[in-house]
Amino acid sequence: MRGDEDTRRYALGARVLELSRGFQRSPAGYSAAAAPMRRLADRTGLPAIAGILSDADVLLVLTAQGTQHLQLRSAEGTRNAWHATSLGKVLVAGLPERERDELLAAELAAVTDRTVTDPAAVRKELDAVRERGWAEVDEENEVGVRSIAVAVPSPHGKAPRLAVSLGAAVALTGGDELRAHVPALRACAEDIAAHMDH
Repeated sequence: MRGDEDTRRYALGARVLELSRGFQRSPAGYSAAAAPMRRLADRTGLPAIAGILSDADVLLVLTAQGTQHLQLRSAEGTRNAWHATSLGKVLVAGLPERERDELLAAELAAVTDRTVTDPAAVRKELDAVRERGWAEVDEENEVGVRSIAVAVPSPHGKAPRLAVSLGAAVALTGGDELRAHVPALRACAEDIAAHMDH
């Protein structure tokens, strides 16, 4: 994730976000995601969150609140461990094998007592995510919260840079109910891809 001109712009974008909430209006930002995410949040009632990989974290770049009032740790500029989030898992699943291996070789810390930290188990899960095209976590990043995520397709078979998730309170939304939103989430990701300046 280093070296070429695209990567340097990407790294700068992440730094700009952490310093300024005006990130999504910047040239490196993701304003194309705002309207599709708003529609997704309205349609599902759940908060929609977009994130990118930044080092070993997922950096949240855009949020759209749903009608289900969740107090998520999802403010733009928030960082979360990639292996504890659906956003991180779907993005890492799309990376070249060497980059995946580098991330799996680092310590995978427990964020909650539900976080999967065994590298072999996470690798197996990433293989399943690659196969089905979406990721999920159940209280791995935040107690009482589950989420699903899909990657925004990148052109020419490149690794995805952006993913979108839906979060839900475990007490209000069952796993099957949340997974039923995968088609809407995929449609949102495709809509974003169609309008993004890659």
